[in-house]
Amino acid sequence: MTDLSPDPQQPAPGVMPPARSARYRIERLLGEGAFGRTWLATDLVRGEAVAFKELLPSRWKTLKDLELFEREASTLQSLDHPGIPRYIDHFEEAQGEQLRYVLVQEFVDGHELGQEVQGAPLEEAQVIAVAEAVLDILCYLHALRPPVVHRDIKPSNIMRRRDGRLVLIDFGAVREVLDQRDAEGGTMVGTFGYMPPEQYAGDAWPQSDLFALGATCVHLLTGRSPEHFFTKLFHIELPRTLRVSLGFRLWLDRLLAPERERRFSDAGEALRALRRGFLFHAVERRTHLLPPDPGPAPRRSPGLHYRHPMTGGSVILSLVRGAVASLLALPAVVASVVYERWDVLVLTLFVQVSVLAAFAAHAYKTQRLLERYRSGIHVVGEVTGVYATGGLQYRYLAGETLCEGSLRTSAKQLRTLRAGDPVAVLYDESAPERSQPFLG
Repeated sequence: MTDLSPDPQQPAPGVMPPARSARYRIERLLGEGAFGRTWLATDLVRGEAVAFKELLPSRWKTLKDLELFEREASTLQSLDHPGIPRYIDHFEEAQGEQLRYVLVQEFVDGHELGQEVQGAPLEEAQVIAVAEAVLDILCYLHALRPPVVHRDIKPSNIMRRRDGRLVLIDFGAVREVLDQRDAEGGTMVGTFGYMPPEQYAGDAWPQSDLFALGATCVHLLTGRSPEHFFTKLFHIELPRTLRVSLGFRLWLDRLLAPERERRFSDAGEALRALRRGFLFHAVERRTHLLPPDPGPAPRRSPGLHYRHPMTGGSVILSLVRGAVASLLALPAVVASVVYERWDVLVLTLFVQVSVLAAFAAHAYKTQRLLERYRSGIHVVGEVTGVYATGGLQYRYLAGETLCEGSLRTSAKQLRTLRAGDPVAVLYDESAPERSQPFLG
């Protein structure tokens, strides 16, 4: 790495060399925290503005504060990404009778993202743009070996430059993920409301940053800190009244899953899902076309909650009606035998057989449908087109695979659908291309 410090001349014998901080001229105070101050300074060697961050030992609570400071300096020194402040220098020097520790890095001329929601929350498209930019930075960090986890993503740690580009700052909480043994016994670092459950135990994984990003998006969408939306401990739920697309809501739900295994595996997968834009233009609305609980839904026994795919009626009740209709013909058969009306008997038997055959066919189809209910995967799909003669085209995600399907039907319930509407889809896990849209 190139040495960015000046090329000092050798001092004369007996003359103390100038302090390393003499390279920087302090201009004004940028901010003051619990452990130190950050100044705007001028690098007299490079002739550029820098952020001069000093840690004051007199304000330490424990030696952990120095460890985090040194970790930030060491991490920044090894990183190279336009969305991360450029490292310039770090050193320690005496100031009177005390030491001070200094980190010098690129000055980010802009404002914290949290300031943008003080007047009003951001629109969905703006939040998606923020999420994309942060995920791009996380893709870089998580692809390092070992992966680097920020552990403190929140609006105040994301800055927007004057040209609109976003920068992720404050790497004091950063951690390298080596293996499970390294994660055990760690120190809890982060901000309440933005930390995932595992981080309270000192664990840090790439998925931990994804949870924090999801919580940050909630803050930007609502203008309120995410802890206001805890439905239970560590579970953040977007208010149902919030006007966001169904796709973005489902994407955020996955980021905010309390269990790490249910989130995206890494920032790259989350970014691909975000850019795919699946259901992102379908505004969620209360409709009988959506099931109450999208997701895997195998059920072991049939019940009245089973609905016919197109009519929405109970398949169990339809079976009962078919059985009753076939039994209603029995009195006519008995009467025709008693009164020896053989012509009526033949006609009645024909009707009886026809009803029984229709009932048997309906029962067979229903049985196949119930098997699909028990073994199929229940997801939310998206209508891509509607046939003028009746029916629809749709697409859905089977895991990470985008599948398409179509259905020709004259069912009246589907006539109100239009491209972009969400629709419930049931697909076969062993053959994801085999699917069935249905009314929940």
